[in-house]
Amino acid sequence: MAAINLQFQDFFPWLKEKAQNLSLSARDTLSEVKESGLFKVILGIIVVSIVGAVAVLIFEVKRPDNIMFTDQHESWFEKILETIWWAVITMTTVGYGDKVPITHGGRVVGILMAFSGVALVSIFTATVSSVLVARKIKEGKGLQNLSVKNHILICGWNFNVEPLMFSLEMFNSDRKTTVVMINEMPEDTINDIILRHKSLNVKFVRGDFGSETVLDRANAKFAKSAIVVPDATRGTISQADEKTLLTVLTLKSINPKIRVFAHVLDQNNVGHIRRANVNDLILSDEFSSFLLASHVMMPGVPQFLEAVMDFRKLHKIQPVSIPPEFVGKPAPELHDYFRSSQKAIFLGIVTEEKPLEVGDILSGDYSYLDSFIEWKLKQAGRTGQERQTVRVLINPADDYIIDKKDRALVLGEKVN
Repeated sequence: MAAINLQFQDFFPWLKEKAQNLSLSARDTLSEVKESGLFKVILGIIVVSIVGAVAVLIFEVKRPDNIMFTDQHESWFEKILETIWWAVITMTTVGYGDKVPITHGGRVVGILMAFSGVALVSIFTATVSSVLVARKIKEGKGLQNLSVKNHILICGWNFNVEPLMFSLEMFNSDRKTTVVMINEMPEDTINDIILRHKSLNVKFVRGDFGSETVLDRANAKFAKSAIVVPDATRGTISQADEKTLLTVLTLKSINPKIRVFAHVLDQNNVGHIRRANVNDLILSDEFSSFLLASHVMMPGVPQFLEAVMDFRKLHKIQPVSIPPEFVGKPAPELHDYFRSSQKAIFLGIVTEEKPLEVGDILSGDYSYLDSFIEWKLKQAGRTGQERQTVRVLINPADDYIIDKKDRALVLGEKVN
């Protein structure tokens, strides 16, 4: 019973997310339909149908031998409904023949209705087709407004993007992750990547990834994470890092809750990007010197690191949930558990520490001093909330007690 309840708890958020995505998609479609003039065509069809129905009613109702009405004693409302039925069938050129005007005036109206129907229905079909084709073209060129949520943004382009996509695909075991790429690469290149990574549900938005307008088209307001890579189209390292800094600031202004991770090229720019409230960053060639020295002085160490970082290998380092029965117990007990039940090696503890908020440092009575502190924080450009940090403790001591917020870092195949 508990398992069934858990499944329902997982199902309803998924259903709510799908409903919200469908609502946003319907809203975008409605906007495109308004711009295309389709409503005017539909209105024209309705007006012509009603006018034709009323006209044929006036001509045919005077003839007692007409076959337009099922019963001559019907009310006027019922008769107008039957003539509207005839008008719609005539305009669409279906022509069932169950209702036929027999007066000269009624037949003239029928001829006009037939020609009007051919024109209006053709315009309607052409307009619908143009809306669908235009949407498909915009989607292929990356010019559409996305309605996805909880997706991952990849901002920028360089030779590391393709390996990054392979790594995301490896971690995307449930095939629920949507990745939105934002760059200005040729359409053919993007289409090849989308075909190679179908399990990621890759979307593409063309444009300057540092522009707020372009990020809005990528629905950055509802994205859960963003990865900013140095753009290969920039002329220098300094220009690429400046673009990264601008993108981080723009993302945080659009969506303060988004987790942003950046790839930095120049060590001198690390401080600037950290002050932009990036969640974490990677510096190019940060570990190259260590790996080269290890090849000479400690053979086996670099080969081990390369093996566990290779997404094609079966064994990899991964964070996994700790069973509830181990909370409050010493960390060494996890060694035997993961080795016996999962055939994995327990390496350490990883904890995501909660950001510091204003309420954590202010008193409960909210005095004048509290108001002054809050005002000074805002004046300094601080919201009173620092970025969420991840703390890793490798090979914890025997007296380390497992907390409910902790996760285990293990080396092995796919661990449950």
